[in-house]
Amino acid sequence: SPRIARPTWPATPPELQQFLAILASLPVGKATRTRHRLSALRYFGWLHQRQLLSHPLGAIAPTFAAGPPALALRFVATLEPTLKASTVGSYRSCLQQFHTWLTARDRSLRQLAREDLDAWLQWLFQRGLQPPSRTLHIVQLRAYFMWLQEQGELTLPAHVLLRSSDCPKRPQYLPRPIPPEIDALLQKRLRASGDNLQLGLLLMRNTGLRIGELIRLSHRCIRTDAHGNSLIKVPLGKLDNERLV
Repeated sequence: SPRIARPTWPATPPELQQFLAILASLPVGKATRTRHRLSALRYFGWLHQRQLLSHPLGAIAPTFAAGPPALALRFVATLEPTLKASTVGSYRSCLQQFHTWLTARDRSLRQLAREDLDAWLQWLFQRGLQPPSRTLHIVQLRAYFMWLQEQGELTLPAHVLLRSSDCPKRPQYLPRPIPPEIDALLQKRLRASGDNLQLGLLLMRNTGLRIGELIRLSHRCIRTDAHGNSLIKVPLGKLDNERLV
């Protein structure tokens, strides 16, 4: 990952802004660059809360300086007992961006009209977000609006402000399998390697492990059944289920 050469800590706002600029210049998709930026900003905010970074987030990225308002945080708190921490964080990030956008337009929740949401949908599109990312923002904001409607905080119903038809159509791609001869050669080279990362790729190829599951494998993850078969105990992952492979 990119670094800024500096002998001491803490970093100054210009240096952190330079780091964000490096992230923005990486040769990856726009959605990935956006995720990198948001992750970095959340980390800077975390450092500032623990007095490990003397500069507030507003000095580094004014657009993301303000966190979600109290009403949005109340909604996020209702999600914590039932959703993963990462999913709750995704809702919080979505609402923070929406309220920052709303404040920039000098609008309040009670003033929201359909034309405001038309503008917001255009804003998401102009940011270069792919259809799956835009759909996620729309679904999360619509859930927030439904909660606001129950609290009597909206003038218009949630389904009028955001419609299910606002979600962009996702492209349907054909699978792109590796040709059998390339797959055989790849496995041969990985098997002959003594590098842990390459052996990890071979393990993923032979077991279907996700990257996150591979990283979280315990030191003693091998099990043996009554017939002498060796099994890997896969920890909780994306689908929240343990399994033996």
